[in-house]
Amino acid sequence: MADRFVAMEKFSAKATAAQATDGKVVFTLPYLPVGYVAQVFAPTTGVVNNTGLTVKIATNATTGVITAEVAVTSLAEDSVVSLICF
Repeated sequence: MADRFVAMEKFSAKATAAQATDGKVVFTLPYLPVGYVAQVFAPTTGVVNNTGLTVKIATNATTGVITAEVAVTSLAEDSVVSLICF
């Protein structure tokens, strides 16, 4: 069997104070992903969290816009939220 390479794309955002209060960051995606991996880097502690995160993919039926909502427990302002989609 030949090796297969899946196309991947990374989206990142630094959490604002409002996003930290909401506990989530929402990304607008150019396509509907088959899979995804999320992680959060906390600048105050240097810890990378990739467990306990929730990712909700939604498509707006009216506009067709695809979003990915990454919900994080205890999201801090200036944390870097990354989402790898494939």
